[in-house]
Amino acid sequence: MSTNPDRKAVMTQKHFEFLARHIGGVLGRAYVRGGEKARTVAYNEAYEPLANMLANENPRFDRARFSAAVAAHEQNYVERV
Repeated sequence: MSTNPDRKAVMTQKHFEFLARHIGGVLGRAYVRGGEKARTVAYNEAYEPLANMLANENPRFDRARFSAAVAAHEQNYVERV
């Protein structure tokens, strides 16, 4: 991300991977701790608003690819527990 205040910050693939990993963990923890209902709440409160913001900020944002990455991290979390 740029330190120049006149330049718009740009997210890199590394940033999207970080977000996918952590949102996947949030969804996985919600599912493990509270089942599908808790996971749905976490999805509605964390994933969906984030994905909408990313899509609005970046016309090249690939929601399907991001969703697949989040789902893979979520599944990985659930399987490890």
